[in-house]
Amino acid sequence: MAANPPLAAVLPARESPRLRDGITPRAVVLGLGISVVVCAVVAWAEYVTGAIMIGFLQIPPVAIALLFVIVLLNRVAGWLSPRARLRPGELVVIYVMMVLSSMVASRGLTEDLYPTLAGLNYLATPANHWQALYFPHIKPALVPWNPARDAAQPVIKWYYEGLPAGVALPWAAWLAPAALWLVLYGLVYMCFVGMAAIVYRLWADEEHLAFPLTRLPLELAATPTAAADFLRNPLMWIGFALPTLYFGLKGLHNIWPVFPLMRVQYRIQFQQMPWRNMGYTEMWFSMAGVGFFYLLSSEMVFSLWFFFVLARLQEVVGSALGVAPGGAHAAAMAFVADQTAGVSFALVGLMVFTGWVRVRDVWRRQAVGDPSATNTLVRFRTAVWLIVLAVVGIVFWWRAAGGSVGVALTEFGIYMFVQAVIMARATSEAGAPMAEGSFTPSDIWSFFTRRSLMGKTNLTLLAFTNAMFTRDLRGVTLTGMLDAQNLADGVRLPRRKMTPVIILALVFAIVVAGYFHLALTYERGAITMYRYLYIGNNQQFWHEMAPLMEGIEEYRISRLLWFAVGIALCLFLGTMRRLYVWWPLHPLGAALSVTWIMCVFWFPALIAWLLKTAITRYGGIKTYLRLRPFFLGLIFGEFVMAVFWSVISFIYHTQAPMFPWP
Repeated sequence: MAANPPLAAVLPARESPRLRDGITPRAVVLGLGISVVVCAVVAWAEYVTGAIMIGFLQIPPVAIALLFVIVLLNRVAGWLSPRARLRPGELVVIYVMMVLSSMVASRGLTEDLYPTLAGLNYLATPANHWQALYFPHIKPALVPWNPARDAAQPVIKWYYEGLPAGVALPWAAWLAPAALWLVLYGLVYMCFVGMAAIVYRLWADEEHLAFPLTRLPLELAATPTAAADFLRNPLMWIGFALPTLYFGLKGLHNIWPVFPLMRVQYRIQFQQMPWRNMGYTEMWFSMAGVGFFYLLSSEMVFSLWFFFVLARLQEVVGSALGVAPGGAHAAAMAFVADQTAGVSFALVGLMVFTGWVRVRDVWRRQAVGDPSATNTLVRFRTAVWLIVLAVVGIVFWWRAAGGSVGVALTEFGIYMFVQAVIMARATSEAGAPMAEGSFTPSDIWSFFTRRSLMGKTNLTLLAFTNAMFTRDLRGVTLTGMLDAQNLADGVRLPRRKMTPVIILALVFAIVVAGYFHLALTYERGAITMYRYLYIGNNQQFWHEMAPLMEGIEEYRISRLLWFAVGIALCLFLGTMRRLYVWWPLHPLGAALSVTWIMCVFWFPALIAWLLKTAITRYGGIKTYLRLRPFFLGLIFGEFVMAVFWSVISFIYHTQAPMFPWP
């Protein structure tokens, strides 16, 4: 499948090259203004209500809904004055800025950075000994509180409990630590820009991945014609109506219980041994998920739900055979998660092995000025320099914070070149609406030796960076950079034009989202807001590292063996795919099998596979293509309702309904 086959004629043939470029001052100004709205909506929906995760998806609902509003206003403006109409390229620029702003305002940066810097000081107690364990190993410049003093210092107490009357928000206390950590984020983003240039060239131009997450925004941005107008397609509106009705009733039930309760999840749980040791399994009813997976190949959709079910069966069998001592849930999942780590490493290795020759070929053609090789985010030579400088900068940053070179390379090398790449592949090929992994870089370290040997300063820094970067991968910006290039292709915009758009959007969103986060938190008090952000993810690794800080750790070589099993499994699946066209199992399904992605979306994947199999078997490819607007409508309707109920919650202070992508 070509990268954007249905949108080759998005722009009228007579449009000038200047308009096709799409990077106009009005597009940038509008993009910045709407990015402020995006950050505000995400802040309310996620920080305050804690019910609608409207920004952390790799295709943020807030961006889709606002793009819809912009498209409607744009059509009205076009009727009044054709010159005022925004072209598809301009709409794509605005959408890309909204996507990246949403990611930054959500789990991509803001929701992990500030609560993690504050949480240790507020949550340290005499019972958990965190003050004695961690405070001495933190450089004072890295936190907005003084590590030489006690816990619950005023600047942090006010963050959690709200500002007293007459006290100004302590911006100055946050300025230096936020700036230092943002340098680290900036280095990671620099690396992602270089990676995105190389990876997209391989995946889009050589492997022709589908990039399903760009289908809906490209349809919305396309110039309407008599033959094709997405917003006038009856099938799309039928699909739109189903989630609108379902989540409309769900939201109304929260306000007036006379309306029926519409559930979005059902728990699958057993009481008998060994079945009760099966990991977390729920059926989440996401019509948007069904829409996304409908766009994929049948083998990919089958692999996604098949490996999830296989992983759960492995946990049951492993518990019965004593692989998980005592049947503990965490231990029952551990050996399967270790396998997925092996699959992920091997899969990245296969990508590098098969892509190296192509990268070298493009590099050479760019060096001699071959026009067919220059359509990249940045030239490959520049991309490599960005990656090298970013890695060197990260190492210097880590050393300045008191850590060691080896731990810095392990933590960020695995994060950027394994975890982020697998998540990018999950969105680009598997259509995963969110990104989330099953291991952290420090887990890989524990396969080979005890983590307690890293040293106390390294463990303290890892507790910060695991919470900020490697634990919760939702909102990872690499996928947004890849999708930005695919969107540019869809409107015939040179990919290099997206580079300044990406950088500007990230920098602007960092400032705006940081302001909203601190202002809201100090006004309302973090203990009244979304618990996962302020008393969840930000303290998980302080708990996890505490025994290691005291030298209490058991090394299990079995984890390394399961890691090796995962590598062997990936190599087997990859070999079978190369040898036999009929082979139905994709190694990416195995890599994602116990991630939160599949915990949420395995059931929509199963439904999409059943529907697509029936449609293609009895209706053929023409029927499949004819019904595509219906499934895009499912995505569209679910995302619009998420923004609708967020706005209603803000205006009327009502309880927002939960949506099926927690």
